Amino acid sequence: MKAIYPALLLVLVTSAPASALMRKVSIEEVTAHSSQIVLGTVIEKHAEWTPTRSIVTTVKVQVEERIMGSSGESYVTISVPGGEVGEIGLMVSDMPQFEIGQRALIYLNRSFRPGQHCVAAAFQGKYTLEGGRVLETGAAEHEFVEEVRVAARNEMERRK
Repeated sequence: MKAIYPALLLVLVTSAPASALMRKVSIEEVTAHSSQIVLGTVIEKHAEWTPTRSIVTTVKVQVEERIMGSSGESYVTISVPGGEVGEIGLMVSDMPQFEIGQRALIYLNRSFRPGQHCVAAAFQGKYTLEGGRVLETGAAEHEFVEEVRVAARNEMERRK
């Protein structure tokens, strides 16, 4: 039994969260790999079982500003792996978490689920906005959003 403890200790010491393994991407990089960028408020959230017995959460965001991408819709629907169904929860490493009432700037791509989107660059594609600040970076909201607008304009010019 003593041989198991050193092996377990080795696993615990050498295991790192997946976020420690991801390279930080710049605003320009995540913009280049996104089809849309929206600023909005989470108005609905619902988790459900998938046919493969996983859990996925559908998040509906009321769009305040569409920074990049074209759509006349006043909301976007986002599919996020993980969530809670009843007493069972699934947390997927590096996937962003959403809460009803939360304001966020979100980088999006099309999802495999019809009519839905997925967050680009995992957790690096969602920035929570609260009290005039970006919670993930501490930056002033207005400065950060303007920096994203500039990156989006540059990306749209590059795509022409």
